[in-house]
Amino acid sequence: MAMIAMTIFLRTEMHRDSVAHGGIYVGALFYAVVVIMFNGVAEVSMVVSRLPVFYKQRGCLFFPTWIYALPGWILKIPLTFVEVAVWVFLTYYVIGFDPNIERFFRQYLVLVLVHQMASGLFRLVAAVGRDMTVALTFGSFINAILFCMSGFILSKGKIDIKQIKNRGVCLIYVLLSFLRFMLTDSIKKG
Repeated sequence: MAMIAMTIFLRTEMHRDSVAHGGIYVGALFYAVVVIMFNGVAEVSMVVSRLPVFYKQRGCLFFPTWIYALPGWILKIPLTFVEVAVWVFLTYYVIGFDPNIERFFRQYLVLVLVHQMASGLFRLVAAVGRDMTVALTFGSFINAILFCMSGFILSKGKIDIKQIKNRGVCLIYVLLSFLRFMLTDSIKKG
């Protein structure tokens, strides 16, 4: 994915003083955040597959729950550093971001934190869902909400009331679609 981003946003000689060029940079940053967030979706299947063991050990009073969750989180931290390092090292200078090393490490830190947030979020979704189908549905729903409610930062004079209404309508549509899916899924199972 980093190779694709490098070819799509190849801008080594782009200026940093216009709104059009800023839009390209923001698009590249948004793409990086989306890719890092979707890396967390893999957590759903891993956590759901380990849940029966967790519930059995908890039922037999072997370990408290935090003992079970903490090692998995700690072991994922080096993987997060490596995944984000590969992404940032490959894409930062090719896309043409600021050559200042401080901003390079800031982007690295932000993407590490986004990866940790996504991993934790999808682990929570898997634990709440408890079933692969339900957990993946919840994960898709959470992604849809995050992408629907997030966006680019606009100046106060550029915000139109239609934009706010469109996001609200989009969120309502996503909620209704999710509820319809859950109801039809529960009717099929029951």
